[in-house]
Amino acid sequence: MRTFLALIMLASMPISIAQAGPDLQRARDAFWSSKFGTAADLYRSLAKQYPKQADIWYNVGTAEAMAGKMGPAAFALEQCLALQPDHADAAHNLDKIRQWVTGKALETTSSKRLILPGNDDAGTGLLAAMPLTEVRIIFAISWSLLCLLIFVLRRSSSRRTAASFLIILVGLVSVSSGGLLLTRTYVVDQARYGVLLETTAARQGPGKQYAAQTQVSNSVKVSLRGQDRDWTQVVLPNGQGGWIATRLIGVIGD
Repeated sequence: MRTFLALIMLASMPISIAQAGPDLQRARDAFWSSKFGTAADLYRSLAKQYPKQADIWYNVGTAEAMAGKMGPAAFALEQCLALQPDHADAAHNLDKIRQWVTGKALETTSSKRLILPGNDDAGTGLLAAMPLTEVRIIFAISWSLLCLLIFVLRRSSSRRTAASFLIILVGLVSVSSGGLLLTRTYVVDQARYGVLLETTAARQGPGKQYAAQTQVSNSVKVSLRGQDRDWTQVVLPNGQGGWIATRLIGVIGD
């Protein structure tokens, strides 16, 4: 796996050297000297300076994975994909990390009470994958056509049946596409997600005094619901709610 990740990273390493300056070169030198932990720290420092640079987050994730820190690696790659959803190398590496984490977990423990990374989009996968540009175009065209048809119908008394049928048809398309856009906005775009940095227990309440419900593997993506002191309420991939220590969650987008 390490060789695979290094080859993928080689394909995406060229970032804007002029933008990041000598710090980026030091991070690259550390990586190619197999000082992966140092490289991850240097890239993470750069990510704080350039939080909107997807490729830097990609390099953080790849270096963390090479250092064996799969939870932080998955978090960094999720940050990269949040900024650039079509980043193929990040998606590829994230998939390999999840496979590796799952394989290791299955070697050492029963998966019956352990939530593993995988289909962990909290039920929003189809909405997140929805092509927004195309839906917006369909909504704009159908809405404009609907208004035009209503105007024509009011101005003309002929062919009312055909015009009424078209109004109903176009109206359904307009309402459907508008509903998809609203659902995407309120269910996906305004939702907050995090990634487990370490394997830990999801508890019934915000504190260690509450019983553990299940174990959650590092690299698992969860939906964030609320916070109480040092604990965050989450929704797990299987729909179960729980509380996890805030320090163990990397919040995507922060």
